[in-house]
Amino acid sequence: MTVSRTRSAAQYLTTDAARVLNAVCGFVGTPAPTDPLARRLATATLDILDAVPLGTLAVHDLAQTAGDWPALPITVPPTPWQAATLVDSLADLVRPLTATELRTAAAGFALCRADLYLALIAEERERAYATAGDGPVPTLGESLGAGRMSRESWEDLPAALRDTPPEQWTDAQCAAVRKALLEHLAMLGDGLLRVTEHAPAPLPWHQHDERRYSAAVPVPRSPHRLEARLRPEPPREPALPGADQPLWPGPPPVARAPWRWQVGWSLPDGDFIAQASMAETTHAAAVFAAEQTVVEHLAAAPVVRQRFTGRLLVPRPDGTSASDPALRVITLRVLLQAISAEAFDAALTTDDLVAAIFDALQVPYPHPGDTGVGEQPGQPAFDRFVASHAIVFTPPAQAYLHGIAEAARDSLVRDHHAAGLRRAFAMSSGEESERIVADLGPLPFGMAWFDLFEREGLEEFLDSDQR
Repeated sequence: MTVSRTRSAAQYLTTDAARVLNAVCGFVGTPAPTDPLARRLATATLDILDAVPLGTLAVHDLAQTAGDWPALPITVPPTPWQAATLVDSLADLVRPLTATELRTAAAGFALCRADLYLALIAEERERAYATAGDGPVPTLGESLGAGRMSRESWEDLPAALRDTPPEQWTDAQCAAVRKALLEHLAMLGDGLLRVTEHAPAPLPWHQHDERRYSAAVPVPRSPHRLEARLRPEPPREPALPGADQPLWPGPPPVARAPWRWQVGWSLPDGDFIAQASMAETTHAAAVFAAEQTVVEHLAAAPVVRQRFTGRLLVPRPDGTSASDPALRVITLRVLLQAISAEAFDAALTTDDLVAAIFDALQVPYPHPGDTGVGEQPGQPAFDRFVASHAIVFTPPAQAYLHGIAEAARDSLVRDHHAAGLRRAFAMSSGEESERIVADLGPLPFGMAWFDLFEREGLEEFLDSDQR
């Protein structure tokens, strides 16, 4: 079944096919072209991309490829070859344009000073490479001349392009405007591909005021709701004066008002933890990204862990199993790595120390409102809470935690640590001893197990390459 990207974009952006170009421009944050030539180029771009199969390209693949065109971008992972093929087709749209048509199209798209300046610099750099021959490639400063990357060049290069009649443009100037147009078309193309790749269902947005929006959806088998939030970002001042202004008169520029979206869920005490967050150039793009992220999180809900806390979005009320895809196994060595970051001469309560260790490892720790709050490792409610988030401690690690909890409540970290090691090492029968070695690895030459009781010995052991 052939997918029409244009029809899909019209459906998601709630418009009709005749107005989809304007809607895509609004989505990416650029003025819709009114000039016939610019509009023809933009419409042809959407036509070229209309039948691109889903799952072919990622966000910004076209713009990234156009930025390096005609060379291929070097990215990790590699940019799909289809991006180069499509950008070649977009280049065919601008390649035959005369200088006068290039200026008309650039004005029709309201190309800004910064984009044209960077295109001029890139074109001069490319020509410096081309004329280097077998000799050394000049540096950017050498190729542009002394001071070309200065404020003077910022004033002079775009001004010369703006004030020179197109018929008097140099080949380098024509190539730079052509490059800027290609990158603009690729940016529009990325917008079309992005808004049609997933087309998530709209969220039930609630507007709190002019600055804040939120939405929440239930998650099957979870006590939590996924929450999405939107708020405007502070206005961004251009790095150089006039950078975001059109070089030639054209359609009125769109005021860039970036928005930040967040998706996550709240702790039992109400603190919101953002699982994903990013700033977008427009409100529409921020809405789309938040809705797409919610869809992705819902699809992966059983294995989604909360950032920083390690909590599962879908806890396991009956505990976990070895086949649980979200299972995390914590070994004694992992616990020792966490406690080694603590100040051994500091006095901490058992609760504070265990909370610090869990926080360092992003292992869930009971908050007010959770089962097990106020309890310690080894107590049933605490252990059930940890197991409900698919966390399993190996027997030596479990013994170490129990030993920490058995130490005097307000002890030095070194004393908590010593109590934990004594409890872990107390498992001295053959099988348990093998577990200790399996958890920790063999001792480096010249070390003994009791060396791990001291901070220096512990650090030497953890830094060894015996693992």
